Amino acid sequence: LTEPTGDIQARRSDLTVLVADLQNFSRYCEARPPEDAARVLHRFLSTAETVIQAHGGVVEEMVGDRVLAVFNGPLACKEHPTQALLAARELWLRCNEELPNTAGIGLEPLSISIGLETGMALMGSFGPARRRVHTVMGQTVTTALRLQALTVDLAYPILVGQATARRVGLS
Repeated sequence: LTEPTGDIQARRSDLTVLVADLQNFSRYCEARPPEDAARVLHRFLSTAETVIQAHGGVVEEMVGDRVLAVFNGPLACKEHPTQALLAARELWLRCNEELPNTAGIGLEPLSISIGLETGMALMGSFGPARRRVHTVMGQTVTTALRLQALTVDLAYPILVGQATARRVGLS
């Protein structure tokens, strides 16, 4: 039995980051009973994990109504940019089918927005010995987060970064 350590335990990896967010969920939560919101969030997070794992990815973080996943991170994933793009497409399609129709209750539609980027990132365990956080960080992660945030302004549900586009043959 080894004692927990407070040292940084991380490695750089070539990976693809997928960030998916449930759009208009906060407004939905304000207008609906918490049990309804909980069912929607549970279904989204469960679907996201199932789809991401089916394509060889690993969900690293679930924070609120956002999922951050990596392909070729802790698990090897051949053709990780392609697998991440396929996962993004399937997740978007499945969520469009599964999310409740909010038109009848006067709310903006619930939708999913996704950002993808490929490149080097630092993945590992950080923090004090008794309260470690496993995460991934670096420019690749930042770019995926920014792309996801831009989906609303650009009216595209999935935005792919330059490195991912190049590696899957889109550019």
